Amino acid sequence: MDETNSSQDFKAFTVTLDTTNTYVLSDGYTIYVALSGIVTLPLLPSTGITGFHIYVNDVIVSVKSATVLNPTGSAVEQATVKLKTYVKINSSDTVTIKYFSGNLTDTDTTAVSDFNAVDITNNVSEYDPLYFDAIDWNNSLDSGTSNIGNDNTFFTEDTDIFKRELSYPSAEVILDTTPPDGLIIVNDKVNSEDGIEVRTFSAYAPIDTSTSGFTDRSLKLTNATVEGWQFLSSTTQVVKSFLLRMKYTQAGSDPAIGNTAGRLTVSLYSNTSGDIPNNKIKDLGFIQYDQLTASYQDFTITPSTSVTLDSQTVYWIVLSFESIVKSGVTSDGSVQIPVKSSDDYSYAVFESSLWRRLSTKQVGYLGFVSSFKDGSSISNTIMAQDILGRNLYEATNFGGSSNISRYERIGSGDAYILNMYFTPDSQTYLYPLVSSIDIGVTSSVSKNYSVEIKTLPTAKWQTLFINVSDVTTTDFIRYKFATSTRLSNIRVVYKGDYNTLQVNGGTLTIAGMDDWSDVTEVQVSHFSDYRDADQFAGSNARGWAPFKEGSTVYDWNITNEAGLWQKHSGITYGQPKILTAPSSSQAAIFGYNEIDVAQGFLIRPATQSSLATGDTILCTAVHNSIIYAGTRLGYLLQSSRGDYWTIVNTKNPLDNTSRVLLPPITALTSHAGSLYIGTKKTTLKSASLYKYQDKRISLVSNSFTENKISALATNKGLLYIATSGVSSSQEGNVYTFDGTDINNINLPSIFDETISMIYSTTLDTIVAGFSNGTVYKLTYDFNSNPSSWLSLNEFGSDSKITNISDDTSGKFLFVSLENSFNIYIKNLDIWNEGSYPTKSELYTNLTYKQFASAGSTDYKNDRDFSFIQSQTLQNTISSVNFNTIKPAGIGSSYYTATFDFWIKSPATTTYQFMVRTNAPTRLSVDDEAITSATLWTTENNITSNTTTDNYSTSTVEFVEDNFYKLKLEMAVKEVSGGVTPTVSLLWKDNATDFGTLTAVPSASTYRPNNITSVSNVVNSYVGSSLDGFSYTFDPTFYESNKKFTYVRLKDEAGNYHNYQLIDGSIPYASLDDFIILGAEEQGGGGDIPPGTGKITFTPATITAGNTSEAVLTISEAKTTTSVFAITTDGNSTSALSSVTIDAGSRSSSSFTITVPSTLASTINETIVTATLGDETYTGKLNINPADGSGGGTTSTTKTTTVIYQVKPAMSSTVEPIIYKSGTLDTIYSPKRKVRSTGNYVSRPFYVPTLTRWDTMSVLVLNKYNLNTALGLDAGTEVNVYVRTADSSAACLTADWSTAYSKSYINNSTAPASAETLSIDLQAYSGKFLQFYLELITATQGDSPEVLAVTVSYSAATGSYFFTKTFDSTDYSATSPAPTFRRGLLTSNQDKKDGEIVYGYTTDDRDGYKYDFARYTIIEPNKSFELETPSSTIKFAVLLTSIAGDPSIVYDFAVQLDAGDEDMKFMPEL
Repeated sequence: MDETNSSQDFKAFTVTLDTTNTYVLSDGYTIYVALSGIVTLPLLPSTGITGFHIYVNDVIVSVKSATVLNPTGSAVEQATVKLKTYVKINSSDTVTIKYFSGNLTDTDTTAVSDFNAVDITNNVSEYDPLYFDAIDWNNSLDSGTSNIGNDNTFFTEDTDIFKRELSYPSAEVILDTTPPDGLIIVNDKVNSEDGIEVRTFSAYAPIDTSTSGFTDRSLKLTNATVEGWQFLSSTTQVVKSFLLRMKYTQAGSDPAIGNTAGRLTVSLYSNTSGDIPNNKIKDLGFIQYDQLTASYQDFTITPSTSVTLDSQTVYWIVLSFESIVKSGVTSDGSVQIPVKSSDDYSYAVFESSLWRRLSTKQVGYLGFVSSFKDGSSISNTIMAQDILGRNLYEATNFGGSSNISRYERIGSGDAYILNMYFTPDSQTYLYPLVSSIDIGVTSSVSKNYSVEIKTLPTAKWQTLFINVSDVTTTDFIRYKFATSTRLSNIRVVYKGDYNTLQVNGGTLTIAGMDDWSDVTEVQVSHFSDYRDADQFAGSNARGWAPFKEGSTVYDWNITNEAGLWQKHSGITYGQPKILTAPSSSQAAIFGYNEIDVAQGFLIRPATQSSLATGDTILCTAVHNSIIYAGTRLGYLLQSSRGDYWTIVNTKNPLDNTSRVLLPPITALTSHAGSLYIGTKKTTLKSASLYKYQDKRISLVSNSFTENKISALATNKGLLYIATSGVSSSQEGNVYTFDGTDINNINLPSIFDETISMIYSTTLDTIVAGFSNGTVYKLTYDFNSNPSSWLSLNEFGSDSKITNISDDTSGKFLFVSLENSFNIYIKNLDIWNEGSYPTKSELYTNLTYKQFASAGSTDYKNDRDFSFIQSQTLQNTISSVNFNTIKPAGIGSSYYTATFDFWIKSPATTTYQFMVRTNAPTRLSVDDEAITSATLWTTENNITSNTTTDNYSTSTVEFVEDNFYKLKLEMAVKEVSGGVTPTVSLLWKDNATDFGTLTAVPSASTYRPNNITSVSNVVNSYVGSSLDGFSYTFDPTFYESNKKFTYVRLKDEAGNYHNYQLIDGSIPYASLDDFIILGAEEQGGGGDIPPGTGKITFTPATITAGNTSEAVLTISEAKTTTSVFAITTDGNSTSALSSVTIDAGSRSSSSFTITVPSTLASTINETIVTATLGDETYTGKLNINPADGSGGGTTSTTKTTTVIYQVKPAMSSTVEPIIYKSGTLDTIYSPKRKVRSTGNYVSRPFYVPTLTRWDTMSVLVLNKYNLNTALGLDAGTEVNVYVRTADSSAACLTADWSTAYSKSYINNSTAPASAETLSIDLQAYSGKFLQFYLELITATQGDSPEVLAVTVSYSAATGSYFFTKTFDSTDYSATSPAPTFRRGLLTSNQDKKDGEIVYGYTTDDRDGYKYDFARYTIIEPNKSFELETPSSTIKFAVLLTSIAGDPSIVYDFAVQLDAGDEDMKFMPEL
């Protein structure tokens, strides 16, 4: 909108029917609809017109086709639409025409207005039979007076033997296969109702470099001549060079140009009033006459400084010619420049001291080399539309950056869309080619918008990109198409709020309409598979809710974390299952005493488990593609796929029916080609380490004093051994084993147990969880030796870790706790407490723990058990008899039984509980004990069947339908003969039941659940759970704060979005939208649209002392590899001095940015810059200081003095500099900068025939001058670093050498002239060499200088031999042709003193196929694998020779593996 203009004018017109020329043709199938009031003709589009509705006798009939009658004919024909119907119209029918919401426009793409139903003329003629008509004949008889035969009374006056009925079948079939059109917006106006301000919206054609349409303008130039022409700068651009085209013509035998020393001056002028070039901006350059030839050639004019041209501004290019005639030299010729006619711009000549414009508008040939790579802007019409895409008004208020008061606002009122219409060519009817789009959008708060395109008016919209706007997005975006594309429309769509801080309380706006029928239903979900669609308001069981065509706003929660988990088959209730790494296409799942097999989501029992009765599985591992399980009784089981299990233990030589058992096997892992086994201490054996290799189990060490080896893991060639003790033992340790020695790794604290320990693919290190609820990772020194433990997360001593799971994809780390499930997300460097199904079906979990012997049971801590087993109680807890229900393996005494369940309260009231039992007991509600503590702590033997009623010490208040977690614990010590441990749980409603207690009904109890382990199985994450079921889930939900909503609409014909065809394609994708949950997108903010670039960080905010992963994204992919130098502002350091972006790519690999922990608390950001020539990109990394000042309140001790400088061995005559504070405010010392550093990184130098590197000579000029301040270092220093490799990519990532240095810091003997730093390079290998210069000064104002770098080397004489490119499609009869996978090269050769190198490539592009540096090196007589199978391959040989004695290849042969097919490339041999 134009804030300075209260009345918003827009172009529009209203049409009426030309009734004279609107009628039904006599054929009954054709209708002409002539329109009056069209502004510009012809009507568009010429075919595929929509919006016309035909009614015959008030019944709608289908339109077969709608076209413009004749786009090149008369005005009436250009304004007439020809409609064709499927059914014939009769002469007596009434025909009505209506036009509504169609695509018809005039030539300027101004929309034709709707008009209501109008009756039209029906010119269908009466029935005219071609043959004998019996009824006409009958009617012609004159009351029977006509004679027929001999009977003249056959027909009488009353004779009507025929009756004519003219009718046609009335049937209509509409084939509707398209779902409704629609748009959805999450949080349309929750944060703000201001919408977005679109300030720039334009499209540009590709640069026209053709000479088509140009003619010669001949200039005799017998005198000095000045002339020029206008041109338009369609956008703001920086022009480096101007391109002109010119030649000369020779008329006779004399030279064309006599004044060969002459020249013409090229100048730039502004366009002044009167459209003449009176104001010179600058002279751009010259063209010498002696450079001209008889053929046109291009001349590049490069001014001394670049020229900035303003957007939508007309300029003049002026040519000032000197005469081509020279005194005394005969010449006869002229100079030609190409010109062509123009509709808008003028050509002028300077005559008699005045400018004169030519009567015919024309322009000369002119090109730019500038920051803008596109041609002129394309004329268009932009219409503001409502959310359903209906035109509201023409949008013209685009002020760009020069007029901030002019913009078009959408998203605040009825307008949601700006739709740009293009006009097709009047001759070819093709829409224009578009090379780029400019879009500039701002908003008062962060908002989303999308930019979408159509190739034809009838095509589907395609989204180019979605971007965010706010008050800072004043740098407008230019989207550059890789290939110019013909477009009919471009639109900007308002997409609502960018972010929200609330999960709940959002809105969802859904708009939908259908061309043929009504929209009837909608399906809405947080997931692309619509798994939670049935939870949407008003949905049926299939997830469809009623919907009426138009726009509706719903209440909407941004996420549904509970829907992340999908439950699948389970086998036995109450067994926490551990999912192993997959073997083949299936995986094994383990319970305490059960082995199942998972194939996809189907879980079934193993066919043969070989698990002994009463035995339990304690650990699992995969070794050499075989699954292993270790048990409590000391069995080691193995299976290839999980179906059939065999016992590994050798048979007892004294008893062939038994096995030699190990102590309880508590840990397994694969390491260094062997399966390592950890065991638990027994009365006869200490905790021990074994290994299984070559079908033999052997003891490695029995020196462990702890209770058990609780976990094993492997990394960097070492085996890691975790141990655990009993409660309060402080025996939680971690050891390493290098194949010979076992060494203890000092832990950061004292622990009783190491609960879980794994190798984490995500963190590439060992991760361990300990009994205090803390998870640590192991760090390493530079020699890859274990160094120290770093805390990852402290869950708290009350949070019991149960398991840590690795993610083999390297994205996550999963930690299961007794009452929570936590996920570490690598790309965000954060932890998230994940949601999970906390409760399962009805019933109660019952878990038994067996303790070893008398006196071992500690009722305050139940970890030191020897055996665990579980079951599901499906009945009420009423007179439960443990002697009859406890599972095998649980003895008659020294065990505990724990009932875990949720209660769904049947009413809102206060409840009293009571436990009736003959054993020690404890009842807890939501982890708070409500029975007397002495009932649990007193260790009594069970000597009688008489039970005691133990009432809860307090009542609890429940709310109807809410869930409450209960735990009932029983302790069975020694049991007398004939006595049965028993328990009942009763309750009463204190409000209504006075004195009456009843058993808690099983219908109100639900089993609690927890995720016990997670595994990545074939790119699908599967969690095993306490309820015995498996759950698939998608942790990528936590990787981004971008939360999606998915919608599909259905019409009356049953068409809906996101349906899949038989071929697997989805022709109409779901309608979707997203919103950022949180203050900003973690990790840098989502996709970077083409045309823009920056450095992004993951995470986007770090604490001083930590690192962030940075990625450089450039605005446009390049055709060659690019190396950008990386620098920082001094508040951080980069791990790399440069990063590489491959050809065809926009993004670099990640590189690390480190912020020192000593960074001042006042620094809250650091700027990182990437530079390549004039191209620069930056990124801002937010910093929280290490002292915690980044947030919250901290207590500090204030001081009144701070020492500014302290220097060792400071002269006693120099007083220390002391600042005395006059206030009680904290005093901060300034950041002391004692060195300034500059860097230079060379490009890699390549010597293909290198024999050896010799020396590098660096000519260095150091300086030494004292600083004006006393006590500071002085002087300069130059350090040189070198690295080499056998490829450019390897060289760019190799480690730098140690520094070769010339230093005169604190050394006053610096020479006045340059000196040479000589570096011996003979120890370096690799044909690529790169060096890095570091210039350091300690004296302000002084800088060392590097004057020259010289590298010497020895190289052999090299020759190359290249084969042709072999393509299997030329030799194979199958389709598709087979691909080459591996090969073997053999040769007959003589190297002499040189070298012979063979290589292959599968890249047949020009510039690549003859570049040996890009070939993959292969060794003769050794098979090689292609990194990517290919149907093409080309071979090359590099032969190097020394001292003139050539290397020789007599012949070589290659065998290639192409699968089952045999092919011979040279069959004649």
